Amino acid sequence: MSLVRNRIQNYGYAGLIPFFGAAGTVWVLPEGLALTVSQAFITYACVILSFLGGVVWRPYLSGKNVGIENPSGEAAERLDSKAMDLGIAASLIAWALLLAMFTVELENLELILVVLSGVAFYVFRLVERQSAVLDYAPWFDELRDFLVRAVLASHFSIAVFLLQQ
Repeated sequence: MSLVRNRIQNYGYAGLIPFFGAAGTVWVLPEGLALTVSQAFITYACVILSFLGGVVWRPYLSGKNVGIENPSGEAAERLDSKAMDLGIAASLIAWALLLAMFTVELENLELILVVLSGVAFYVFRLVERQSAVLDYAPWFDELRDFLVRAVLASHFSIAVFLLQQ
């Protein structure tokens, strides 16, 4: 395994530590502290969504041909901007979730934000897979799938906890 691949995988797995840490500790902490950890979980999820939003811009910044090809193989006039749009949407959604957490007073707000964050991660991965521009290596696609499933599992744990409050 290459050093770059190994480092990317290790960083991906390390990025799960705050998700799993929060998803596990909310169950054993006093209620007030558990709510704070849930809010930290939402904040971290938003940071990662924004990070992913930036990552998908790489093909556009590398000078790679990002036009949609015609069946004949010729580059078309219009840009395949699906990944670019996804990157902006992820960052704006993350910002809106954080803004809501600090400005909206609503019963079960944290639960709503955790569910919306989980949906954002899921939809992000679906769109990411459909983009012709994001031609990830097969090992990276597998890693991304694993990481998203793990992130969604942690969202589920936090959501179940919040439902019981």
